[in-house]
Amino acid sequence: MLRSYLLSICLKSTSLVDWAERLRSDESLAILSGFSPDHTPSFASFYDFFHRLWPGCNNFLPHLRYRRKKSPKGKGNGEKSPSFDKDHAATIIKYFDGHGAGGILKSNLSIIGKIFSRIFLAGSVHKGLLNTKKLVLAGDSTPVVVSNRERSHSTCDCHKQGIDKCCRKRWFSQPDANWGWDSSRNFFYYGYNLYLFTDANSGLPVFPVLERASRHDLPAMLHGLACIKAFFSDWNISALILDSAHDAAAVYKMCSKSGITPFIDLNPRGTKSAEDKGYTVGDDGVPICLLGLPMKSNGTDKKRHRAKYICPKTKYAERLCLCDNRCTKSTYGHVVNINLKDDPRLFCDPPQGSPQWKQAYNKRTSAERANKRIKIDGLLEEGRHRSSMMWYI
Repeated sequence: MLRSYLLSICLKSTSLVDWAERLRSDESLAILSGFSPDHTPSFASFYDFFHRLWPGCNNFLPHLRYRRKKSPKGKGNGEKSPSFDKDHAATIIKYFDGHGAGGILKSNLSIIGKIFSRIFLAGSVHKGLLNTKKLVLAGDSTPVVVSNRERSHSTCDCHKQGIDKCCRKRWFSQPDANWGWDSSRNFFYYGYNLYLFTDANSGLPVFPVLERASRHDLPAMLHGLACIKAFFSDWNISALILDSAHDAAAVYKMCSKSGITPFIDLNPRGTKSAEDKGYTVGDDGVPICLLGLPMKSNGTDKKRHRAKYICPKTKYAERLCLCDNRCTKSTYGHVVNINLKDDPRLFCDPPQGSPQWKQAYNKRTSAERANKRIKIDGLLEEGRHRSSMMWYI
């Protein structure tokens, strides 16, 4: 059954009813699937097989619930919906640290997650495509549109009584989906938010999670990371490459505690200056000299947890500052030593904006390419399902 369904995905068949008919009419497809040409399964048999892979209800949330408001739009052009307080990230991290592995391994994702890890990812590891001892993960999300309207109906007779604004619960045929804001196309959509982790070196998908469309990328990333740690406890994650939506102090502290090097683009709205320490910091986390120029990185002392920045007009070989308006009597020029523990967002190793940091951060596009292959090449949105079980399958 699994081989036959994988064959239908390779042949871009989006309907199980059509696929069951093709198996009956085409002997080669039946033989490739492992069936006898005279005895092929019906489409109902496929659904029975899927229910065995998904213990519990077809959805995570109940069908009967209140209608929620749409998530707000981004304030600027191309900005995502500001519907998540990043100060709450520490609470989510603490929850997954205490309950993540046990709860995930007992959830509806338990069987399908083990199949995905033992068949697909184990094969990639065996072929040397994934380096599980030093894994570099890149994460990004993409909207998944499931319908053009909200699939729900009322369970009361308020409309017959002339009550336009009903405040009672409604029946949702797809309770896990809701309205979200697509910042790249500037429109509201009804569906899910697919968050995908990929291996930044090979570009192969590592683990996907489906969240509500209104879910912010940061909690979706934490959920996906908890799933990876639960299913692949023997893997060693060495680095995380994420965009500015994940820029939160709690994420940096989590990475420092787990021995993960974060490569996260700074959000200019959350970047604070360090004027109380005698210098200011730009949007990229690099100190600014008195002339308004970004200072040059001069290495990191890992034992002291310090990063050293020197005057942008200093020649390191001659140890001579060529600035016309010197801000110090030293011929070496002004030097700023930054304690990396003060603010790991702004002061990280390697430093923000350095060639080493940019080279690593450029690999984040692997997650975007993988999302494109899943949505466009794999025809993900062509499957008109009404349950999270089928979307995960």
